[in-house]
Amino acid sequence: MLWTEGKIYNTFPRALQEGCLHAPPVVPKFYGLYVPSEELDYPELSAEELDAVREMIKGITPILLLEPCGQQVEDPSLTDRYAAIISSLI
Repeated sequence: MLWTEGKIYNTFPRALQEGCLHAPPVVPKFYGLYVPSEELDYPELSAEELDAVREMIKGITPILLLEPCGQQVEDPSLTDRYAAIISSLI
């Protein structure tokens, strides 16, 4: 799902991510989808140290790097049920 979300962020025009003179940004600025790489090239590390690093990054999941944007919606009339429905649509 992160790959799909990253593709969607890439389709947004920069003006929506950066805003303009008369309008603030409406979507977060997207910096990229980052996936840990097992291809390590650190000549200063021993083979055992490289293996240890590779083992550590196996459990790391990909992330979308986004800039904070806007303000969180805080509506006291929004029930937990409706909040769950909205969250499931995102």
